[in-house]
Amino acid sequence: MSEAATPSQQSASVPIVHPYEGVLGMCALAAPEPWYPRLYAQSVGMSQDKLYIHLEHLWLDGLVEKAPGTPETGPGLTLTPAGREVLNDPEALQRLRQGRPVVEGSQGGIVREVIRRTPRPTVTYALLAINLAVFSFGAMLAASNGVGVGAYLLGNWIRAFSVFKALGAVQGVDLLHGEWRRLATACFVHIGLLNLAFAMFALYRIGARVEQMWGRWRFLVLYVFAGVGGNCVSMGLEPRWPEAGAWGALYGLIAAMAVWVFCNQRHLPRSVAKSMRNSLIIDAVLLLGFTLLPGINRWDDLGGALVGAVVALVLQVQRFGPSPLRWVVLLALVPLPWAGYAYIEHERATNPKWAQVAGDQADDKRGQEELLTFQTAYLKRIQNETRSALAVYDNAGVLDLAPEDRKPATVVKVKRDLGEQREIIKKLADDLTAAGPYKEDRTENARQKGLLFAEALDDLLTTAEKRLREGTEWTEEDQAKNKKVAEAATEWRKLLR
Repeated sequence: MSEAATPSQQSASVPIVHPYEGVLGMCALAAPEPWYPRLYAQSVGMSQDKLYIHLEHLWLDGLVEKAPGTPETGPGLTLTPAGREVLNDPEALQRLRQGRPVVEGSQGGIVREVIRRTPRPTVTYALLAINLAVFSFGAMLAASNGVGVGAYLLGNWIRAFSVFKALGAVQGVDLLHGEWRRLATACFVHIGLLNLAFAMFALYRIGARVEQMWGRWRFLVLYVFAGVGGNCVSMGLEPRWPEAGAWGALYGLIAAMAVWVFCNQRHLPRSVAKSMRNSLIIDAVLLLGFTLLPGINRWDDLGGALVGAVVALVLQVQRFGPSPLRWVVLLALVPLPWAGYAYIEHERATNPKWAQVAGDQADDKRGQEELLTFQTAYLKRIQNETRSALAVYDNAGVLDLAPEDRKPATVVKVKRDLGEQREIIKKLADDLTAAGPYKEDRTENARQKGLLFAEALDDLLTTAEKRLREGTEWTEEDQAKNKKVAEAATEWRKLLR
C-alpha cells in the first residue's frame, strides 16, 4: 500500500486556483490514501474552521466523503465518483469556481449558490427609492398647500391629514367608497420622518438578505402580497383608524426569511445555517422593537407575517418542487387578492366596528370636509396674523417706559399700530367664533385653541392701547394677561406638532 502524501507534498504539488478546486486536486493527489485537512491546515498556518467551511460545501455537493484517520491526522477525505468527474470536467470545474451548482437544478446546489454569490439587491434599492420619492412628494404637498413641512415631518395627523390621504393612506371608509387601490398605495406612505427612517433601515437590512435568498421577482411578489395582505387584515379588524407604512410588508419578509432558512438549512454548512438562524432572530427582534413605536398597527404586522409565510411556502414549491408542479403551484397565489376582499366583506357583515364606520360614513365625510375647510381657511391665517400682532407688541418698547418718559410722537405711532393689529385679531376671533362648533372633534379642538389664542391676544392689545391712551402704568392684572397669551400660544403650537 502506498504511503499517504505528506503535507508538504500535498500543498506544493497542486497550485490552488480556487479553494474548492484545490481541495479536490489534493484529494486526487493523495489517492488512494485519504487527504488529511488537519495536517494541511497546520502545515500552511491556516485556520481549520475556515478550511472546514469549504470542505462542508464540497461534502454537501457530494464531491468528497469522509475517511477514517488517527488522533494525530484527524479525519481524512477522499474523492467520490462525482468528485472525480467534476475534477476531469472543465465546464463543471468552471461552475464550481463560480459558486454555481455542480449539478444543474439541484436544490442543495442552488441553495449554496445563493449564499456564495455577492448580493445585488436591485429591487430593494428600487423600493427604497420609491418610498423616499413618495415621502419627498408629500413634503412638497405640505409646503404648497399651507399644511407646513414641519407638521408633515413630525407625522401630525391633524394638520397633515389631507397630505397623507392624498399620498394613499387607507381607512375603512375609503373601501366603502370603492378605493381598494389604497390597500396597495398605503404600503408606500409613512407617517412622519421617524417612522420612515426606521422602516427604510429595516427594509435596507432585511430586504437585501431576502432578495438574495429568493431572487428578484420572488422578492417583489413577497413584498407586494405581504404589504397588501397586512393592510387587508388591519382594515378588516380595525377599519376606524388610518393605515399606512411598509411594516406589513417587512414582517412578511421576515416570515419569508424564516421559511427559507427552515426549508433549506439542511443543504447548508452547519456554521452557515447557525449564522443565518442567529441573523433571523436579530432581525426579527429589531423589527419588533421598531414596531413598538406609537401609531404602528399590530394587526398589519400579524397579517403581513401570515401572508408572507404562505406566499413563501408556495414559492418554495415553485422553486424546488417536481417539474410538473413547479409552475402550476403559482396558481395558488391567484385567489389571494380575492381572499383578502372576501375577508374584508365578511368583517363588514359581522364586525361591529364596520357597522360603526358604515353608520358614521356621512358624518366622516362631513368631518373630513370640516378639517380640510378649517386647514384651508384658518391654519395659515392664525399663524400669520398672531405672529404679526405679537411682533408689533414685542417691538413697542414705549410700553416698558414710565408714562412720563414716553415720547408723544412715539406713543401716537405705537397706538396706531396696536389698534390696526387689534382690529385684525378681533376679526380673526369673530370669524373663529362664527365658524364653530365643528362636529369633527379634532377640528373643533383646533378651532377652540385658536379662538382662545386670538381672544387672549385681543385682550392684551386692547389693554396695551388703553395704557398708552390713558398714560398709566402696567398693573399685575395686565401682566397676567401677558402670561395668558403665552400659555394660549403654547397650547396652539402643541397642536401643530
